[in-house]
Amino acid sequence: MAKDYKILSCLICDFAQKGQGNKDMLIGIYADVILISELPARMPLAVWVQLKPINLKKASINLEILSPQDKSIITMSGELILTEDNIIGLPFQIPLMSFPEEGVYKIKFGLNSSQEIIKKFSVIKNESSEISTFNI
Repeated sequence: MAKDYKILSCLICDFAQKGQGNKDMLIGIYADVILISELPARMPLAVWVQLKPINLKKASINLEILSPQDKSIITMSGELILTEDNIIGLPFQIPLMSFPEEGVYKIKFGLNSSQEIIKKFSVIKNESSEISTFNI
């Protein structure tokens, strides 16, 4: 069975929200690695999913984050109503995300269907307080 959407992008960041004019506001975007000074850790986290609906007017949304041991840490769901097949961004804000351990975490997503893994990211304990900078 063909999916009724196509994932274009998935980002993890500190904050994501829909703004005026249907703009998406993303703050503190991570490059697939989150450095944490102490574990276990709790911190705000957001997942932003960009997708292209295909002949879809209404959908059940499901997002789940799995630990490195494939245990569900958080599950979010809701309803989506669309008026046209434009590319859309979906922000999922998690006020306090728990990271129990280092390792590779997985994000699963689905619309009206079974979930699929759409992103993996690493959580690494970083003892150093130094910040890397790059000059361009």
